[in-house]
Amino acid sequence: MPLRKLRTAAYALAGAAVAARLARAYRQRKRRRRQRAREAEYRVGPAWRRLRVAPSTVKGAGEGLFATERIAADETIGFYRGEVLTLREALQLKDRDYLMGGFGPNAHVDASKAFAMPGRYVNDAFDPTRLNARFDKSRKTRSARVVALRDIVEGEEIFASYGRSYWSARGVDVDGRSLLPFKERWRATLLWLLFG
Repeated sequence: MPLRKLRTAAYALAGAAVAARLARAYRQRKRRRRQRAREAEYRVGPAWRRLRVAPSTVKGAGEGLFATERIAADETIGFYRGEVLTLREALQLKDRDYLMGGFGPNAHVDASKAFAMPGRYVNDAFDPTRLNARFDKSRKTRSARVVALRDIVEGEEIFASYGRSYWSARGVDVDGRSLLPFKERWRATLLWLLFG
């Protein structure tokens, strides 16, 4: 008799573990479906009807964002959103190419996996005369709005300045286009992460 009770208890425990695993898998699937729906909404939303992603005109920049129709000055082009990280998490990232600071000392946005965000594809041209957009950051929403500085014509690539501190954190002297000494790079990285 005790063996039968033991076996029944074991089956009950195994059933509970399986049920918990199935519930967790269901929640994850539901979360992924919602995320895909949000991304699809952004991809087919009003912003994406006027934009396309293609190889950038900036050498070594990868993909860039291009206008498929005229965009008026002061018009919202898209958004830069992603995973919000603490300073510690941001410092642990190996690839900080899509990390944006300036949302507070302990809030940084990583858009490395936010493929549906148009702002993710905006490049810095290193040339102030080519800038046609800017990032308007919001600490409240922890996102940045990409806004046209001037009228953008069809086929034109969208450029915004990443700021001196972004490039200093990567060891690039914007004026001289050279690498900075390591000590200066580390200091610049911390300043960029803290103040954007």
